[in-house]
Amino acid sequence: MPIKSSPLIDVSRKFTVHAVALACSTILFPFHAQATNEAPPTVKESSNIEEFSTTNKPSTIKETSKLDQVKATTNRFEKGANIPGQQKNTKTDPLQPPAEGKSLKKIDGPMGALATAAEAAPNVCSSEMANLTGQALFDFVKQAELSCISELYSRNDAVSVAVYQTANVVSVANQAKSIAATYDSRNGDEMRNLFYFLRGAFYIEFYNDNLTYSDSQAADAVYGALQEYTKNPHLFDLSQSSGDTLTEFFSSWASADHILESVPVITDYLQRFNPEYLASNRHRAALTSALTTLYYGTWEDEYSQNALAHSDLIDALLKIATSEYIYTSAYQYESTDAFHEFGRFYGYQKTWNLPASFKTRLNDGVQLYMSKFERMSAEWADGAGYLDYYNPGECEAFGICGWEEELERTALPINYTCSDTIYIRAQALTDTELQSSCDLMGLEETLFHNVLATGYQPVADDLNERLEVNIFDSYNDYVQYAGVIFGIGTNNGGMYLEGTPSQEGNQARFIAHEATWTEDILVWNLEHEYVHYLDGRFNLYGAFNYFDIDTGKSVWWAEGLAEYISKQNRNDGAINVGRSQAFSLNEILSNTYDSGTERVYSWGYLAVRFMFEKHRSDVDALLVLARSGDAAGWLTYINDTIGQQYNTEWNTWLATVSSNDDTIDTGVVAPIDSDGDGVNDNQDAFPFDPTETRDTDGDGVGDNSDMFPADPTETIDSDGDGFGDNADVFPNDPSEWADSDGDGIGDNADTDGPIDPIQHCGSPTITDGNLTKEQAECVSGQSINYFYTYVEEDNTPLYISTAGGSGNVDIYFNQNIWAKTSAYDAKATTANNDELLSVIANRGWVYISLVAEQAYEGVSLNVSLTNNDTGTPPLAIEDACATQAPYSYGAVTFGQAICIADGHSSYYFYVPAATEEVTVISGNGTGNVNLYGNKQTWANPSSYDVKSESSTNDERLTITAPSEGWYYISADGAPSSNGASLVVNMK
Repeated sequence: MPIKSSPLIDVSRKFTVHAVALACSTILFPFHAQATNEAPPTVKESSNIEEFSTTNKPSTIKETSKLDQVKATTNRFEKGANIPGQQKNTKTDPLQPPAEGKSLKKIDGPMGALATAAEAAPNVCSSEMANLTGQALFDFVKQAELSCISELYSRNDAVSVAVYQTANVVSVANQAKSIAATYDSRNGDEMRNLFYFLRGAFYIEFYNDNLTYSDSQAADAVYGALQEYTKNPHLFDLSQSSGDTLTEFFSSWASADHILESVPVITDYLQRFNPEYLASNRHRAALTSALTTLYYGTWEDEYSQNALAHSDLIDALLKIATSEYIYTSAYQYESTDAFHEFGRFYGYQKTWNLPASFKTRLNDGVQLYMSKFERMSAEWADGAGYLDYYNPGECEAFGICGWEEELERTALPINYTCSDTIYIRAQALTDTELQSSCDLMGLEETLFHNVLATGYQPVADDLNERLEVNIFDSYNDYVQYAGVIFGIGTNNGGMYLEGTPSQEGNQARFIAHEATWTEDILVWNLEHEYVHYLDGRFNLYGAFNYFDIDTGKSVWWAEGLAEYISKQNRNDGAINVGRSQAFSLNEILSNTYDSGTERVYSWGYLAVRFMFEKHRSDVDALLVLARSGDAAGWLTYINDTIGQQYNTEWNTWLATVSSNDDTIDTGVVAPIDSDGDGVNDNQDAFPFDPTETRDTDGDGVGDNSDMFPADPTETIDSDGDGFGDNADVFPNDPSEWADSDGDGIGDNADTDGPIDPIQHCGSPTITDGNLTKEQAECVSGQSINYFYTYVEEDNTPLYISTAGGSGNVDIYFNQNIWAKTSAYDAKATTANNDELLSVIANRGWVYISLVAEQAYEGVSLNVSLTNNDTGTPPLAIEDACATQAPYSYGAVTFGQAICIADGHSSYYFYVPAATEEVTVISGNGTGNVNLYGNKQTWANPSSYDVKSESSTNDERLTITAPSEGWYYISADGAPSSNGASLVVNMK
């Protein structure tokens, strides 16, 4: 469909991460990083081992992928987040958090880099060590080239296992201990070599099943050498050699499992650190190594439990974080890294229930750090995030209330609408660049729909009608701001957050950054990620992982299709890889995100292209299963129908397929319109009925005949009261539709009261904490009370309700963090205590808060997996008045909430041709507002075509099949309204 630009009214909104985060990143074997295909080059800060180029090659930005859904941090306060050195080189492959059951402390590969997955070729140098023991091995290591020792890491084979037998490690460590206290590291590299060699023992043990240390002899011997080196008078010398040795020295404490014991020497180094150290790239590397060892301590209880005893270390970390000579230099990341290690003590305080005074000390340190920076700078916001996260509900005490919204407006000030399906928020793009991005996605959208023959029809239960694209000015800005604003990890090249597409109000968004290192690409991964959005909306039913990424054989399709549509027939790298015929088609169809970058992307591309070019009928059959949500059928079709029958043909095709600029052949048969109504059969729900084309709610009745086209439970309204006959207790009485107490008298005419009220439940049974599902609790409160509950499965319907008692309480829900009025995914805020909040929750802890609009007591609270309440859920609308000034006259933009001014307000919008339905919804605030709509002239209470006049601010206008042209609405206080929001949506 065509895309044209128009300025977007700047309506600031609260961003929250909706349920599921999908991010494209490099594919990792357990703790092995691989460079992605077509990754950009980068200038890397000089390593402390320049001569060994194979292990210190320039790193790359990771290509984004759905891997981060399960393997990378999605919250910057998670245990594995904020890795030291992540910002040092903005294109490096950062470390990943440990997999279940594994410790991160032993994964450092050659010279601090992660190991590669490729096997090293046999090398004479490293092979020679396999035959050495005792003094001979010790002497060899001292004088060896670092490349020789590094080969023990990278080859990870029988030679490495032979070298690192316990006796050899103990012997070398003991001899290293004998010289450690007196060796002059100012001009020699022998201790550096020895520490580098020794920590390799634990690296090989971690990755090679043929090496297992049955006791602590090796670790104890290395610990002895480390302790002895702390006595060396040249330990902290400024020389390059001393800095190199320190880097390996600090890393070795974690490898030998003695992080707690490293605290004194690391503290000493941090206290000594000065501008001369900062000027040395060797000592900057050593500082990062020291901080990384502390980072690994996150997984070592002995270290974190003793947080109270680390007072000097905490002060030293804060010193580094707040030193002006560091945070104003080109090496500001050292300040940030030290601050994050300081902030990690919040988690230790919470985990081990340490005294509140300890958290107060941390709060004071964070405020000191924030005072060094301008308000709304990335560093200031980083600190505000810690205060807000670890002190919920106390923003006023720190002067940070509303900081997240303010930061968004500061960091992403540009709003630009591409079309009714895409809009962009950007940090620094020009209008030309914005429109270029729109055009790129527009062309790709058209190609996608043509190739996939979607008919522009989304899968069922997918409400992600509009994609929000957030673009930061650079990878640096992405790292600094994206985690704070969106609560995601940034050790990737961008992240797509699909959320829960079946949930009303869900917002799909892609968080990206400009590709500043190349002139060929404006926004990194834009095309690839946009295909993920389109694929999820038009092909794959359900939320992410509905088609299981580990066992459901869906990864080849998801990543292969994104590569195929974004690169089309021009993919030189993949074609060259395919010439090897290294994998059968059957193997590629079994891809998971653990299969490696090349298999997932290059081979995935080849598999998808092969299926489209050679077996389009199979693709169409799979799409039928995918769009209907038949995950079991999808798997069965791949296993049984496709199976291994195409493997021979696949190899023949791999040998001849070319990389070219030809247009993709859609392979779609010319459309047929059997009933002549202008809609092709493949898009017509009633291909033989010229009066009907759509059945939006899937109830078997066409939208033209269905009085409730969006409600599968209703089709007729005999009495015209707006309630379908199935739900209308009085289907032939336009004045009545409900009988809440079942006495045979409609609620409107029932003088005894339509509902037998729920009584005051008495004294509170819970004030905060874990809520048991299906167990009613009695609650009271005056401000905000925090609760949580555990959800067992993804896509679980959850019903949170309150009733009875006195006062007025509202419900707020958040999938990922403590829910509050400034951080929620959904809320229920009626003017009484009869609240019902219906959400689709994903597996894990979810957070519920009760907020007192008026002090309440005796209120019944229930969390249920079933909806036992007959009331209508509250209208879901953003609280625009929280971030905007009242708006009394002018245009409104579809999907963008505004804050209604009190009194009489007039608005207008333009209805495009072929619009099926327009809804106008109001809600939030206090008082009573009524809505009026008029297609001819200005609307008001005496001039309207449609109206909504309830006794609250919760109003809805539905305009069915409006004609093209201007449409007018008014919002009128009855007699007054305050804080009400309004949004216009178009179908």
